[in-house]
Amino acid sequence: MDHDRILHIADLIAAVYSYHSGGGNAHIALDDGNIEDPHIDFCLAATERNEWGDPDAQIEAERRCLLALRDLSPDERATALTFYEEHTDG
Repeated sequence: MDHDRILHIADLIAAVYSYHSGGGNAHIALDDGNIEDPHIDFCLAATERNEWGDPDAQIEAERRCLLALRDLSPDERATALTFYEEHTDG
């Protein structure tokens, strides 16, 4: 497992939470731990729809985070979320 990659994902997760304390469009993946591909894809589709009219910067942060998570294995995804939770106020 690539430690630097996990740290990078934790930073991307933190960026999402800097815009929305509940994870915004990435909520079901970040807050609820639904980190399987279909759930991440659902969140990505939500960023495309942007039904809530979220700021572009928030949508970009969510997309960057979700796409980065999508590139990880399921174990790495879980590790990144756990690392974020254990090393931040999240």
